[in-house]
Amino acid sequence: MKPVLPAISIDTREQRPWCFPVGVITERVTIQSGDYSLHGLHDRVAIERKEKGDFIACCTHERERFERELVRLSKLDFAVVIVECDLSEILYGIYRSQARPESVLGSVASWMVDYVPFIFTGDRENAVRFAQKLLTKWWQHHALAEAA
Repeated sequence: MKPVLPAISIDTREQRPWCFPVGVITERVTIQSGDYSLHGLHDRVAIERKEKGDFIACCTHERERFERELVRLSKLDFAVVIVECDLSEILYGIYRSQARPESVLGSVASWMVDYVPFIFTGDRENAVRFAQKLLTKWWQHHALAEAA
């Protein structure tokens, strides 16, 4: 029998939480780093969710706050930032900001080298599916292996 994934924790401050498929157990709790994690494993694994507009703000006027979050995320066993847009939207400046695409791309490259990976999923639906898969795989590879 396949072990059941623990509840996916959703931070209480998350304003537009993802809706996971029927059968996936979720809980609303305060998470110190990231927006999503696994029950009892908040100090080890996290996903930070960003909509396109919020992401661009993190590259500009909210940069210092976001970099503090990236530092916290980098201290976990596994963390990732999932951005709900295509990378091409960033490359071609398809967003509401005067930020130059080259600057935004440079920020992402630096943050990936210094802190955690970024994944551009295209849209919200893909983000949910990929986040669930990431959390499941991390749990199977790490938490279950350690329990054995």
